[in-house]
Amino acid sequence: MDKLTDNQRRAIGTALGLLDAMLCDFERWADEGDIRSVLYQRTNRLTKDRVRLVRERAAEMRSTIVRLRNDLGLEDRHEEVATMIWSRAMGYLETLAELESRYLRAYGDVSPPLAKYLDPHVRAMSDCLYRLAEAVQTSGSGSAP
Repeated sequence: MDKLTDNQRRAIGTALGLLDAMLCDFERWADEGDIRSVLYQRTNRLTKDRVRLVRERAAEMRSTIVRLRNDLGLEDRHEEVATMIWSRAMGYLETLAELESRYLRAYGDVSPPLAKYLDPHVRAMSDCLYRLAEAVQTSGSGSAP
């Protein structure tokens, strides 16, 4: 096997680390029950046999990932929950802001009563999301950027 450059090693490690994280998500989703929230619902209709197959396929892929990690000297990928929450919340602030009437006009005229009703709610949710991100950043449970 030819020698890898550091950039190649990082690229391979990043891609396989993301694959491993995705497999973790698949297994967690397969194991979890239904989720019912306000505007989000997730239904899990997987049978026990299908859950077992998800786990078996994930294990197959992980055995290859382990071999590549060992043979190529790849580094583990580590994520801190506080950083994950902070990043996702901060990234979503722009999407939430686009619900304000001045941006919503891109989809058609916004009536003044709708703007008067919607804008304060969007600003309140944006403020709350920002405070949520701030809470995990300063919680002492981990560092966030």
